Order: sequence, then structure tokens, then C-alpha cells
Amino acid sequence: MSDSETQARQQLAHFLKDRRARISARDIGLPVSARRRVPGLLREEVAQLAGISVTWYTWMEQARPTNPSMAVLKRLARALRLSTTERAHLINLARPDLDPAAPAAKLALPAPLAETLRGLAPHPAYMVDPHWDVVAWNEPAARLFGDFGKIEPTARNILELLFLDLTWRALFADWAVVAEAAVGQYRASTVHLRDDQRLRTRIARLMERSAEFRRWWPRQEVAGPASWRKTINHPQAGTIVFNYAALRADDAQGGLQVVIYTPVADGMSPQRLMTLVAAKPRRAAPR
Repeated sequence: MSDSETQARQQLAHFLKDRRARISARDIGLPVSARRRVPGLLREEVAQLAGISVTWYTWMEQARPTNPSMAVLKRLARALRLSTTERAHLINLARPDLDPAAPAAKLALPAPLAETLRGLAPHPAYMVDPHWDVVAWNEPAARLFGDFGKIEPTARNILELLFLDLTWRALFADWAVVAEAAVGQYRASTVHLRDDQRLRTRIARLMERSAEFRRWWPRQEVAGPASWRKTINHPQAGTIVFNYAALRADDAQGGLQVVIYTPVADGMSPQRLMTLVAAKPRRAAPR
């Protein structure tokens, strides 16, 4: 058995235990006696709800080899009351062969995408690969977040910038909300990369250097891409409120996403962004 398969089974076991502990017997209409000592469901109860044997479900929580069908995984997702994103994560962990393989970690940026990125100005926009490494950006993004070209390529990663860069941390008015959501999104989007050394190294570094990441990562939260509003407290331009969206790029290799920040029409946000973009640029280090 490969290290990747072993790690996947271990992640699946942790995920199942965590989600089972979140559902009380009352949630599914079971009587609760004073003698019950566990906060969540018992393994037997989950197995019964999913229509599978207790032994087989126990093997899954013990990280033993299993080969569940898609029908079984769907029943298990219903029993554990998983969201759509959580159900996809369950399938990726238990049967990665049922989903397309992850794209290559190192991707070249097609010229049409580079032109599109520049054309999104004055809206700040950047592109990330499956690891959330920033592979391209336009000038408004450099004005808003700082010149990505001055950051070492190995550190030019959205998750690391959010947790380890004090300047980035200060930019987001609701940093804790943004960062905690990013943890769940990162877990879900990188599940196919679990045997990648870059991913392991990044998680280890974040666990070592960020107290918040150490608290949030073990919770096994998963989340899909978000479209919401983010408030940026820029040191020169002031407070700018953005509509934020992360969209999958239609590139031949797959795996690239474009992230776009559009200022909300109300208030001073559009004017403040235009002032920031029109300001005389600082000398940038060569890329």
C-alpha cells in the first residue's frame, strides 16, 4: 500500500470521526438516556442510518482498507448530514479514483489568460494554481496587495500570505472570518494533492508558525469557493469594500483560477480604488 493511500485512509478516518461527533442522538430522533457518555452518534448508529455493517464502518474509522461504492458513500453522507462540499470531500478521500485526477502542480500561463488578466483593470485580479500559488497578477492587484514580484516565489501563496504576512493580515478588516473560511476552502481544493510534498511542507510550516492555523486546520472543515464582500483597509487608499469572486479559468491544462476584486458601487469604494490605481507606481523589483 502506497504512502498516499495510507494518508488518504487516515484523513478519511479523522473526517468521519469528526462529523460523527457533531451529530447528537436528538438530532436524528433517538432517545437520550443519562447513561449516554458520548456527545455524538455511536458507530453503530451511523452504520444503521447508512445501511452498512458496523464492522465495515468501523474499519473506515480505523483507516483500514475499504472500497466503498458511490451509492454507499452517498448514504453515508446523508447519515452524517454532510453538505454538498463535505460530500464531495468524503468521496475524494474514500474513492479518489471516482473523480478526475489532480492537474499538474506546475502550470504555464496561456497568453490569452494573461491578456484577460491585464484587461480586467482597473479591477484588481490575480491567478492561482491548484496550490494557491500566485502565478500572475495585474497592476491594480499589485497596488492593492503589494507587488507580488517582490515576494519569493516559494512564499507567493495566498494561504501563507493570509496567515504569515502581517501586512496582508492588516489589510482585511474581517481577517478572522476570511482566514478561517480559507482553511476550509484550501482543504477541499487540495484533497487530490495530499501526497504532494509541497502541500505537506506548507501545512507543516503553517502549523508551526500560526496559532490560528493550528486551531482551525484539525477541525476538518471543508468549504467550496466563496463569492462575498471583503473590506480592505488599505494604508494609502483607506477603506475599500469589494465584491470578491474566484472563477475557474477555461485553460487547456486545468487547475488555474482567477480571483477578481470589484469595488461595490455604493459609497467611496470605486473612487478610492481609482485613486490608488492612478497613483504614481513605486519602483518594482524585476520579476
